[in-house]
Amino acid sequence: MLDAIKGSLGLLTIVAERLRCHTDTVTAALDRPGWELVKESFKDERKIALGKLEKRLFNIAEFGLDLSAASAAAQFLLKNLHPAFHPKKILSIEGGDTPIKHIVLSVPADAVSLPINDRLALLKLADAKEAEFE
Repeated sequence: MLDAIKGSLGLLTIVAERLRCHTDTVTAALDRPGWELVKESFKDERKIALGKLEKRLFNIAEFGLDLSAASAAAQFLLKNLHPAFHPKKILSIEGGDTPIKHIVLSVPADAVSLPINDRLALLKLADAKEAEFE
């Protein structure tokens, strides 16, 4: 089981595929009494996945890659991998040739590995932006 978890990024489907079983079987195994090491290994893989995602997001921000596709991918991964992540608001304007969808996301400041001063600066910036719309 530990070999199947290693390198899986904490994805049940990958572990199940490696073990040739259903994802429900993997979930049940993770909850078995006495299998705390297995469960911790799975959680560690999730942390690795989040770390890689954070690195990717920083690369996107720094190098200005295709933000539309990258943003959609990052939102999907954060929503599925980070338990505290959730969309805050979704605003849509339908009609015409170009419908507009604007999504405001809520990500806990501690979900991003930044120095405390940078986190505070981001929070102040977010508060100022939110105040503009009120």
